[in-house]
Amino acid sequence: MKEEILQLLEDQTYTRRKMNELAERFGMTSAEDYISFIKLMNSMEDEGLIMRSRLNDYYLINQLHFYSGTVQMNKKGFAFVKVDEEREFYIHENNMKDAFDKDTVLIEKIPSHGSREEGRVVRVIKRGQMRYVGEVKRGKRDCYVDVDDAKFNQPIFVDAAHLHGAVPGHKVVVEIKTYKPQLKGNIVKVIGHRNDPGVDILSIVHAHDVDIEFQKEVYQQIEAINDEIDPIDIQNRVDLRNEMIVTIDGDDAKDLDDAISLKKLANGNYQLGVHIADVSYYVTEGSPLDKEAVKRGTSIYLVDRVIPMLPHKLSNGICSLNPNTDRYTISCTMEIDKNGEVVNHDIQPTVIHSSYRMTYNNVNKILDGDVHVQQQYQEVVPLFFLMQELALLLRSKRDERGAIDFDVNEAKVLVDDKGKPIDIVP
Repeated sequence: MKEEILQLLEDQTYTRRKMNELAERFGMTSAEDYISFIKLMNSMEDEGLIMRSRLNDYYLINQLHFYSGTVQMNKKGFAFVKVDEEREFYIHENNMKDAFDKDTVLIEKIPSHGSREEGRVVRVIKRGQMRYVGEVKRGKRDCYVDVDDAKFNQPIFVDAAHLHGAVPGHKVVVEIKTYKPQLKGNIVKVIGHRNDPGVDILSIVHAHDVDIEFQKEVYQQIEAINDEIDPIDIQNRVDLRNEMIVTIDGDDAKDLDDAISLKKLANGNYQLGVHIADVSYYVTEGSPLDKEAVKRGTSIYLVDRVIPMLPHKLSNGICSLNPNTDRYTISCTMEIDKNGEVVNHDIQPTVIHSSYRMTYNNVNKILDGDVHVQQQYQEVVPLFFLMQELALLLRSKRDERGAIDFDVNEAKVLVDDKGKPIDIVP
C-alpha cells in the first residue's frame, strides 16, 4: 500500500489529501483499519517520504520544496546534502541543526546567496553513525570524548556510570545515546592508553568498524577444511603439476594467491599461464565464510599488521600457492604471438604444484646478472629471461596504444616489536 499511496500523492491534480479522505480512498474505513492506516502514514512521514502542509494535507516532500538526502560534512562545519544523482544542496553550519556526517536528513530549500542551491536541515530521519573513536578527557563536571574524526567537532559527554573503567588519556569507542540538549554517550570499548604501543593503529581499525576476529561460525566452518587438497576433485581438473610454475611476491608475503608459467611453442609463439588460487572451492556461496568475505570486501594492510579478508588457515594455508605443494587453481592459458597479440586463450579449473617461491628482489637480481642468485635458482633462470622478453614486448604494445606509466617507487615503514617506526625503506 505504501507504493500506492506515493503514486496517488504524486498526482498534483488530486485534492482529497487529509488523513480521513486518504483512508476512505483506500477503503480503510473500519476502526481497526483506520488505526493501521494512521500508523502507516506516520511511519512514511518518519521516513521522510511524505509530509503534512499547514492545513494537514499530505504531499510528497518535494512538492512542498522539502528533500531528503545524506549529509556529506566538511571539517570546516558546512555540509552538502545530495538528494539525487545530479542535485545537491549546500548547508551552512548555522543550518545544520543537530545533524552530523552520514545522517539521512530532511531539508528545506531556502534562498541562495550564490549559484548553489541552499537548504536547512529540518530534522534527522536516520542517524548514519552512532559509534566514534576518540580520547577521554576531563571536563568541568563529567568526562567527555574528543572524537578523532575531523568532521565531528563536538564533545560527547560521559558520566561516571557509563565510563566502564575508562579514564582520561584512554582511547575508546563511544556510542551516542542522546543528542539533546547535549551529546551523551556510553563507552563500549577501551582500546588502550593513547601512549601505549599499537593503540594508534587499533584506533584507526575501530574507527572504520573493522572486525579483527572472525565470527564463531567462520571458525567452525574452516575446522572441516584440511591442510592439504582433497584429491577427489583432481579428476575434474586439468593437471598442471608437471609444468614449471612459480610465484613471485614480496619478501614477507604469506598469502601467495597467483602463480605464472611461460614457455615458447613450436610455432614461435609464447604460452603464458596465469594461475589464481581457487578460493571458491573452499568459500562456498552463502556459507559463513562467504558472508564474512563479502562483509570485509578486502584484506586491509596497515603499517604493522594485516587484517585478512579470510582466516589465515585459508589465505596463508590451503589457498596459498606455496612451493612444492599441490593446490587447486583457476588458470588462464594464453597464446601470444610475436606481435604481442593474444591469439588464443582458455580458462580452466586446474591443479598445480608450484616449483619455486620467488621474490621481486631475487628475480631482479637474476635479471641484473647476480651470479650467486643465478646459481641458487639455475633451473628457472631461463624462465625469467623469457618472462622479461615477453614483458618488454607487451609493454611496447601498451606504449603504442598511448598508455601512461603510473609506476612509482613505494615506501615501506619498518616498525619495532612495540609498533614504533624505526625506518622507511623503498
